[in-house]
Amino acid sequence: LWDNDSDRAFLRFNSGPGKGLFRGDGQIQRWNGILKYIGIGTEFFHELIENNCYYVDKTPLIRTVFKESATNAFLIMRPRRFGKTLTMSTFYDFLSLNIENPGDVSFQEKWFKDTKIFEDREFCREYMGKFPVIFMSFKTIVHQNFNDAYNQFATLIYRLALQFEYLSASKELSDKQKEQYANLSNYEKLTDRTNKSYLTGSLQTLSCLLEAHHKIKPIILIDEYDVPIAKAAYHGYYDEMIDLISPFYNDTLKTNTYLGRAVLTGCLRAAKESIFTGLNNLMVCSILDSGKKDISQGIGFTKEETHEVLSYYGFTDYYDEVKNNYDGYHFGTTHMYCPWDVMSFCNDNYEKLSENKNLIQAGNYWINTSGNDVIEEFMGFIEPEDVDLMQ
Repeated sequence: LWDNDSDRAFLRFNSGPGKGLFRGDGQIQRWNGILKYIGIGTEFFHELIENNCYYVDKTPLIRTVFKESATNAFLIMRPRRFGKTLTMSTFYDFLSLNIENPGDVSFQEKWFKDTKIFEDREFCREYMGKFPVIFMSFKTIVHQNFNDAYNQFATLIYRLALQFEYLSASKELSDKQKEQYANLSNYEKLTDRTNKSYLTGSLQTLSCLLEAHHKIKPIILIDEYDVPIAKAAYHGYYDEMIDLISPFYNDTLKTNTYLGRAVLTGCLRAAKESIFTGLNNLMVCSILDSGKKDISQGIGFTKEETHEVLSYYGFTDYYDEVKNNYDGYHFGTTHMYCPWDVMSFCNDNYEKLSENKNLIQAGNYWINTSGNDVIEEFMGFIEPEDVDLMQ
């Protein structure tokens, strides 16, 4: 079959629990009730929704983090491929105001209309599309030497500053504040290692300028906060990176009076270094914490959600196989599944439901998604004196 609207070919099949149509690009659909696409690798909430991908609704976490806690800084740690970036993107898409037309929440209404958080109309009126949001990721700071890592750090701040170029002509900013913005968008100054304050104080400065312009304290979202530290430790420039990252986080989170709320995500807890020393308003949410249930279940799939996903794609009879392969996580007291594994299982096997069920198997999807450099470096020669180095 050929669909002129989507310009795609489809193969019709009429048997099996996933009865419907195979798309020519390897996805599966159902007429008379479209079976949502599987968005493997899609990290942004609005892209999942706009592309009609399956989404396990985690939107109540927005309310938990931004309203139901007195803490104004969260550090959330989860294993890789658990949806940390998607979570941060969901925060951004929900909270971020429309710069060109403040008050316009039409995008949020389109993206979130079928979610749980949209049912809380009072919360939506108070939070949806109401904040300037600073959203950045450190996942690209993976360099083998400090000079390249420093320049990449500066590049990220430079590109971030350009997203708020309207500040350069803001009538709400003084001439001095406009000069501060000019420094933020000056790549040469950001890369000047004789004066690191432009870089270490960058998010505090940007927070100040955004509050002055919008008359509301901004939200800061930092994804993969720990990547620069882990890579620096592996490549041998750990001390230099800590000398940079520690004052950066101190200025961003501890002494930043212009901050509304901040959320950081990562895989590792930076244990030894004092990058968060004195920051008594930081709530650390690790996989070992048995605290707030909404946070424990906010990233990753619960047992019930995994059942729903498998049932949706016709794999009800394969729950035990999925459980035996992918359920090896407890966040606090909550049993959790890795979303990457569960969705990859469905994506790899749905055609086999109608072709040959004997070929259905649980693949090892997670292992090739990243490296284990830190573990490999120390494996086999751990001594008591090595503990400090590992931390």
